[in-house]
Amino acid sequence: MLVETNKESASLVLPHVSVDAAMSVQDKWSSVADHVEAVWNSSAIGRALMEKAMRQVSLEKMSAVIDGFVSKMRMGATGVTAALLEASREEFVHEMQRRCTDATKAFDQPKEIECLYRGVAVRVICTSPLDQYNLRVAAWIRGLAVDEQLLIPLWCESELIGGTAAKTGRVIEAPALSACRSFRDSCHDILSVVEATGPNIEDVI
Repeated sequence: MLVETNKESASLVLPHVSVDAAMSVQDKWSSVADHVEAVWNSSAIGRALMEKAMRQVSLEKMSAVIDGFVSKMRMGATGVTAALLEASREEFVHEMQRRCTDATKAFDQPKEIECLYRGVAVRVICTSPLDQYNLRVAAWIRGLAVDEQLLIPLWCESELIGGTAAKTGRVIEAPALSACRSFRDSCHDILSVVEATGPNIEDVI
């Protein structure tokens, strides 16, 4: 390898301790993520050397990054607006670019993730980093909307999860809920309130 044959010169532009650590683990770069990032941030040579490793590290850290974006919106904003959602999505895409990842690029294989909806972890399939981000945000918004009584719960979901959270008074713009509101209306049209009870749903599950 070029770095090995020119180690003395490479040490001038690369943190050699981090290079050695990153090269020692083959393809399990998440175990030495700090070293991978140190090489990546050191120089153009470091970025070229660690491109594949940094991509893997970034993907494995992505869930934490996405959770950070959702938490920022959940804790910081008084209302959920189209402008807030668009700005957060753009910021996420830029953050992924900074981490050597195209947020719109499909995963090699679709992956299963958990999205938190009204305190319940729901398993769904996502196909790209941006898809994963959108699903996590959608789960948060819809759960909030139900708790704020801006969106009807799906049949007896409140009964199954043990009740509805207290209202906080947060506002959610109508466009953020239009698609799921139509879907929920359609669902309620095909199943009667009598049929949609907790015990019945649990029997089916």
